Formats: sequence, C-alpha cells, structure tokens
Amino acid sequence: MFRGWNRNISVMKHILKRAGEMTPSMRCTAETVEEFQAWKKAFKAKLDELMGPFPPRIRPNARTVARVEREDDFVEKFVIDVEEGLAMPGYLLLPKDLKKGEKRPAILVCHGHCPGAKDGPAGFVAEPHKETDEYARLMTKRGYITAIIDSRGFGETALPIKTHDEETRCNYLYLLYAMLGYQLLTLNLHDQLQTLDYLISRKEVDSERVGVLGRSYGGTKAQYVGVYDQRVKATAIVCYLCMTLEYTFEDVNNNCGAQFVPGLYQYGDVATVAGLIAPRPLLVQSGIADWCFAIDSTVKAHEELRAIYKAAEAEDQLTIDVFAGTHDFNPPTAYEFFDKWLGPAR
Repeated sequence: MFRGWNRNISVMKHILKRAGEMTPSMRCTAETVEEFQAWKKAFKAKLDELMGPFPPRIRPNARTVARVEREDDFVEKFVIDVEEGLAMPGYLLLPKDLKKGEKRPAILVCHGHCPGAKDGPAGFVAEPHKETDEYARLMTKRGYITAIIDSRGFGETALPIKTHDEETRCNYLYLLYAMLGYQLLTLNLHDQLQTLDYLISRKEVDSERVGVLGRSYGGTKAQYVGVYDQRVKATAIVCYLCMTLEYTFEDVNNNCGAQFVPGLYQYGDVATVAGLIAPRPLLVQSGIADWCFAIDSTVKAHEELRAIYKAAEAEDQLTIDVFAGTHDFNPPTAYEFFDKWLGPAR
C-alpha cells in the first residue's frame, strides 16, 4: 500500500544491532600478574557500582525447626534472618557418619529455576526427577555438609500472585525491588552470604574448607558468591557460564530479572565476572547438548575465562568440564574438584 518505505521500525532488530556492535570496555586484556591485579581492582569497583546497595548484614539468628533422618544423611530445616523483618527457610544436610566433635568441609548450594526451589537439590521433590538434580544430597552423600535456602520469590517465599512462569515471576520481583532502589540479584547474593555466615558458624563445619556450588540460575548465584566472599575456597559454576550476546539478546526467552545486573554488558561479560574469582579454584561444567546455554556460546566464555586465569598465573586452579550431557550436573568432576581443593570430606 505504501511504497518507498526503507526505515527500520523493528525494536528487536534495533536492539540486536546495538548489542552486536557493542564491545564491553573492561574485559580483561592483562598478560601479566600485575596487569591482572590492576584489572581486577578496577573491574570489581565497577561491578560494585552496578550491583547497587546491599542491605546491612545482620546476625542470622538461626533456628532449627525440624530434623529428619534419611538413608545417608540427617536434614535440619532452619530459618535465618536476612534483613530486619525478613527470614529465609533452608536445609542443612549432615552426613550420617559425621562423628561427635568432627569438623567437615562444607558447601553452600544454590538452587536454580527448579521445582520446589531448595527442595530439588536437597532431594525432596517427588517423582519424576533425576538423581543429578539432587546435587546438595549427592555432595552430602560424598561426605560434605551442605546448606541451601530458597531465593526470594521461590519455594516457600513464592509471591502470592499468579504468574505465567518462573521467569515472569523473577521479572516482576525485579521490578518491585527496582522501585525501592535495589537489584534482585544483589539481594539474593546478600541472602546467600547470610547463609554462609550461618553455615560457617556451625560447630560441625571446618570454616577453612568451604565451597559453593550451583546449577543454571544457581550457577549465577554461585558465581557471585565466589566473587564476593573470600571465605569461599572453591567455586563450582554448573551450566551457566556463557556469552551475554547469545543468551540474553539472541535468546530472549532465556533470561530473567533474577540474573540481571543493569549496564553490565557495557563493561564485561559473564566470564569477565567469573574471572574475578581468580586466582582461587574454579570449576565450570558445560553440557554439550545443553538446551539452555548453547555449547558454542559456552566455549567462547571458556576461552575468555582461560585467558584471565592465565594472566593471573593460576591456570592450574581452573577446571573446565565439557561433558556429554544436557542442562545437568556432572557429579564425577565435582567430586574430584571439591576433594582436591577442600580436602576429602572423609
């Protein structure tokens, strides 16, 4: 009907073009330890700025509300304070062979977008399920003490509203907190650090041997815990490390407000943030057939991360496991990694 129309009116096309032309300005280009340390200081300061304010840290004031016995472990349900007027429920998994007075290494476990939130990794989700979904239970079966809480809006903290799916719920909660001047990822990170305070306070835990593990959105949280808490001696990021351009801009159904840091892509990518964990030990697991984070994208992120660890002269501290699986947890390399860097749990 109208001829001679040659201007773009597609907003999505415009966004993709802008994102494709953007080069994050603070990616690590260091080649020496000194250059790495200077980059790390500068990029961490920028990340702090983008993350926005954290709530004040308070005493967790933990209370155990139930205890159950299973075949391989004892599970204590607890609640901890994360902010004034807000508590989070969680589970502490204790190996059955833990002796009186013994101290074990411990792992903070972070759940993803999974049924039941903390219930999935802890092994409390009804059939059908896979054993590898129960990565907190598996690590406790290995001998580690593990702890896991619900993230805001998940599990027992679910919003009293109907949403289309989990991503919609995350986006809505992100908007609510943004109106109050907070980032949802920052608040969930804060809650994980409060949980780490509680975990380390337990008499059964060796505070010098603590790690963090998470898959998918749990991998996001594990990554940021590893960046923000030096008490973490070993970090495992499972099926999350990827490239922002592919997973956020090109796959618009694969991102949510719970994993969003405003303005981050101007300065760095997912692997750029993970690189701040260097020179401490880091495991990255990526499934060849991952339906959530395509292997081509994850391999690019692996390359960026390897370059950062090389500049930090810590190549031996980085383990990248590309396994023949999907969006899943691969127990053997996780066992080997945590046994090496936290010491065998038994």
